[in-house]
Amino acid sequence: MSEPRGPDTPADPAASDGSGLAVGVRRWVATIETDLAAVAVGVVGSASVLLSGVDAPVSWIVGVPFLLFWPGYATVSVLLPMAVQIDTRPSVTADQAGPPSPGWPARLGLSLLLSMIVVAIVGIGIDRVASIRLGPAVVAISVVTVVGVVVAAYRRRRLPPAARAAPLGTGRPRVGSVTSGAGAVRSSRHRWTLVLAVVLLVGTASFVAVTPAYESSYTESYLLTENDTGSLVAEGYPTTVVVGESQLLAVGVENHEHRPITYTVDLVVERVGPNGSVVDQQRVDRFRVELAHGERSIAERQVNPTLEGDTVRIEARVYKSTTPSTADEPDQTTRLWIEVVDPTSG
Repeated sequence: MSEPRGPDTPADPAASDGSGLAVGVRRWVATIETDLAAVAVGVVGSASVLLSGVDAPVSWIVGVPFLLFWPGYATVSVLLPMAVQIDTRPSVTADQAGPPSPGWPARLGLSLLLSMIVVAIVGIGIDRVASIRLGPAVVAISVVTVVGVVVAAYRRRRLPPAARAAPLGTGRPRVGSVTSGAGAVRSSRHRWTLVLAVVLLVGTASFVAVTPAYESSYTESYLLTENDTGSLVAEGYPTTVVVGESQLLAVGVENHEHRPITYTVDLVVERVGPNGSVVDQQRVDRFRVELAHGERSIAERQVNPTLEGDTVRIEARVYKSTTPSTADEPDQTTRLWIEVVDPTSG
C-alpha cells in the first residue's frame, strides 16, 4: 500500500518535466506574432516559386496573394498594431465611445486595397531606376513586405499583451465588442462596404485573368541565304555578285496583324551615289503572299542584278496591298549591300 502524498510531496519528475515543457512551448508560441510569421513565410515561399520560373497554374496560385494580400496585410499591421478595442463600459454610450477600431473583416479588406497601392508604388519606383522585370519586381515587393512585417511586430511588442492584435488567437485575452444599436449599424455598414469592395476586386482580377493580353500588330520581314549544306540561314550573305549569274535569296514574311493580308513583295536593285542618293534602280522581281494571322512564308527567288558597282543594294519591299504604286512607301524594307562586278572586266 502506497502512502498518501502530502501537499509538500513533489510530483512525478517525468510528469513535471513534460508538463513544464508543454507550458514552455505554449508560452513561446504565445510570444510569436503568428499571423506576421505566416505572412513572412508566405512571402518568402511565393518569391522562391515565382523566381524559379514555374508555369501556370502554380504561378497564379502563389502570385495572387503575393500581389493582392501579403503587402497590404503587412501595411495594415503596421498602421493598426492594436487589437479591436471598443469601450463597452455600461456607463459609456456609443456616441461617447467614439468610432470603433476596425474589426478583422475591415482589416482584411484594407489589406486587399493597400496591396494594390503598395505594388503600384513599388512598380513606379522600379520603373524609375530600371525596366520592370519579374526578378526585380518580386525581390522589391518581398523586401517591402518583410520590412513591414518587422515594423508591425515591433509596434505590437510595444503594447500590452492584451492590447495587441492577435487574429489567429495565441492565448491573449479577447477584447469585448459593442452591442449597442449604433455600433451594430456601423458594423453592418462596414461589412457591406467590405463585401462590395471584395466583389469588385475579385471581379476585376477575374476579368484581367480571362481577357487575353493586348498584342501589337506588326509585319515582320527578313532575307535569308543558302549555306554550304543547302539550309536557309540569316548569315553568310553574299558580298559579291557577278553580272549574268543568278543569286539565290529567300524572302521571309510573317503576319502578326490579327487579320489575313495579301502582301506584295518587290525585289529592287539600287545603285547608290557618293552622297547617299539613289543613282539608278531596277525591279528584278515582284510576287504576292497571302497569309492569315500568325502565318509566315519563305519565298526563294533568283536575283540577277545588272547594275554594276560596289555600292549596290538589294531591297525587299513589303506592301500590305495587292496593287502598290511606285509612290507608295513600303510597310517593311530589308536591305542587303553587295558589289556587282562584270566578269569580263579586269
